[in-house]
Amino acid sequence: MRNSVNKILLVLVLGISVILMDYTEGFGQKSRKKQKKTEKEQVTSIETNPRLAEQFFTEGEKYFILEDFTKARVFFEKTLELDPDNAAVHFKIAEISNITDDLDNALIHATEAVRLQEDNKYYYLLLAEIYKKRTDYASATEILEQLTQRIPGTEEFLFETATLYIYQNKLDDALRCYDKIEETYGINEQVTLQKQNILLKQNRLDEVIEEGRKLIEAFPAEPQHVANLASKFIANDLYEEATNLLEDAMEDFPENPMLLSQLAEVYRKTGRQEESKEIVNIIFENPDYNLQGKMQFLAGYFGRELSETEKEYVIELLNKIISHHPDDPNAYAICGDLYQNLNKQEEAREMYLISLKLDPANLNAWQNVLDYELINNEYDSVIVHAEHALIYFPNQALIYFYGGTAYLSQNKYKKSIQMLEQGKKYASSNLQLLALFNGQLGDAYNGNQEYDKSDKAYEAALDFDPDNDHVLNNYSYFLSLRKEKLDLAEKMSTKLIERNPENPTYLDTYAWVLYNLGKYDDAKKFIEKAIRFDESASGTLVEHYGDILFKLGDINGAVEQWEKAKKLNDATDLLDKKIADRKLYE
Repeated sequence: MRNSVNKILLVLVLGISVILMDYTEGFGQKSRKKQKKTEKEQVTSIETNPRLAEQFFTEGEKYFILEDFTKARVFFEKTLELDPDNAAVHFKIAEISNITDDLDNALIHATEAVRLQEDNKYYYLLLAEIYKKRTDYASATEILEQLTQRIPGTEEFLFETATLYIYQNKLDDALRCYDKIEETYGINEQVTLQKQNILLKQNRLDEVIEEGRKLIEAFPAEPQHVANLASKFIANDLYEEATNLLEDAMEDFPENPMLLSQLAEVYRKTGRQEESKEIVNIIFENPDYNLQGKMQFLAGYFGRELSETEKEYVIELLNKIISHHPDDPNAYAICGDLYQNLNKQEEAREMYLISLKLDPANLNAWQNVLDYELINNEYDSVIVHAEHALIYFPNQALIYFYGGTAYLSQNKYKKSIQMLEQGKKYASSNLQLLALFNGQLGDAYNGNQEYDKSDKAYEAALDFDPDNDHVLNNYSYFLSLRKEKLDLAEKMSTKLIERNPENPTYLDTYAWVLYNLGKYDDAKKFIEKAIRFDESASGTLVEHYGDILFKLGDINGAVEQWEKAKKLNDATDLLDKKIADRKLYE
């Protein structure tokens, strides 16, 4: 069949070409016989060949269908030379110019097409499209207005006209278009919603409500229209109106969970707590009610401080959700979110884990679990759950970050580097996250004694965020331990304490940099300041104090501080030897 169609098309094309060649040859022979013609003779030539313009047009159409727009334009322009007042030819040239983004030429010919033939809707639509491409929405709107006024049966284009008026913030004109649409097609849900959105922007609340009532009257069997109007009442604290509307609706829709949720919310906000709870119990005790509908009510408890009574009530409702939806992973995930909102992090983690057991493809739940475990130093759990999550989300950089950080906290530097480097590849489009990866890699490479890579990672992190306190502290501290680039370490740690003048960790870092620069008096000043601000000073901090005192010749003071450090954690392995020999070992 396809071959037969192709043969027919080929014959047709060849036939048109032959006719065209015959006519062009005829013109050529005439021109050779008589080179010059008067204007009157040229017109006479066209009139005596009435089919020639049509043949050019047909040939142009052929190339247009084949999407060879260059050749099509040539034939249409030849047609226009023979018949300059042909609206269809102007339209075709405008169409080609629009397709090829020659908008100036498209505008000229589309305008002419409309002028020559005012009863063709396609000419108006093309002209409007060209104006829109030129972002001249005012002119596009004017053309569409002309279309709907001049040509009967084109009211469907009032939708686009209204949209263009909204783009131009001509809201009254948009409302006028929507009114015309309703006159033609009757009340329409989408039109009413658009009108309400506009009226809300204009603070015309009474008319918003009127539109809502019209929609309910037009579609009395549709409860969502009641819910839509009720939501407008509730959003504007018109609780009495909302109550009356919803209570009336209960006669027709007594078990609609959406309306019941709204009525319960209104009762709660107006102090009718027991009535609210009765409705909520109806909703939450029915396993056939949609889970999202139940959550619509609970959403009112998100994002605000709750009394103890309210907290107990929310937990009671959460238990009902689990009881009636025991196999729904979303039920546990939603409960996890609410427990987080109640600041019950352990309970939230348990809900998320159950949800993930039922459906492990929940990225948000994984992130919440990992975040909780990392904050609470549960590094083994972080590693197990990160590895599990990566089975389902192998391209999620943040999961690698959690796992790599957990390995780093356990001093498993090689595994940390492997996971962080892998995750870094997926963080390339997020520069802030990339900087966090580089900061952690600086720590990991330092722990693995790959100091060049460590320095490069730190510097990459500081390139993005020069004020990153974590990186400034660790980079300068590790340089001081290595006794390398001490001028850079001093510069970074100085910046650090200027930004954090009472942070004992950063003061200790600065003191230790000064110590390694041989500035013992200054080091003593800042290490004492660090101890003053640290109520539970670490063994490392106190041991550093002893080392500084030793350098200043205060041997007894040094030993005293070393003995204090021994009773604390984090001191070095050389501490016992320092105390026994009353000497400094580094």
